[in-house]
Amino acid sequence: MPLNDKYPRAVTFVIRPVQRNSRPRRLEPVGTGFVVRVPTRDGSLFDYVVTASHVVDGATESYVRIATVDGKYRDEPVDEWVHHDNADVAAAKLHRRDDMDVLWVPAAGLSWPGSRRLSPDLGDRVYFLGLLALPAARDMAERNVSMVRSGTVGALYQNDIPHKWPDGTTRRFEAHLVDCRSFGGFSGSPCFFQRDDQLTGVSIVEV
Repeated sequence: MPLNDKYPRAVTFVIRPVQRNSRPRRLEPVGTGFVVRVPTRDGSLFDYVVTASHVVDGATESYVRIATVDGKYRDEPVDEWVHHDNADVAAAKLHRRDDMDVLWVPAAGLSWPGSRRLSPDLGDRVYFLGLLALPAARDMAERNVSMVRSGTVGALYQNDIPHKWPDGTTRRFEAHLVDCRSFGGFSGSPCFFQRDDQLTGVSIVEV
């Protein structure tokens, strides 16, 4: 699966009310998510938006920014985020509409422990797509344009990695570590890795 210009269609920005100084609260992109399609045993298909739990923790109002076939976008309200018990992951059901221009990541393509075929190795290249939350890039966020950044797999399955939560507390998770440069807004981005001997494509790994 080559990483090409179709992949941003799987990416969505997470929108929440933001209070800046004494200004009124306004809706702004605060993080990144991606769309996953999950099949059921009876053949039904369900779409979900996945993001980092800390992006939406405590949210009473949130939206996901979805591209439409007319080249525009729409902010879809989220009914409820379901949080993983011991990982920085949250998911919400996406109510698909015919005018959405969305590329989904197949659930079968996610990397799970014990799945060697899809597991990364040290030094593999990693690409991630998300929100570049910098003042100079505000126009990109408003136009629903994601940014691609890259790095390498630095360490696998590291235990008790500390992560500061929005409420100021610190939580610890098992995580892969990627050597890269990132900015605020990339939390929740989908990550894709490519092996040195895999010259024409990438495989999908968990966020």
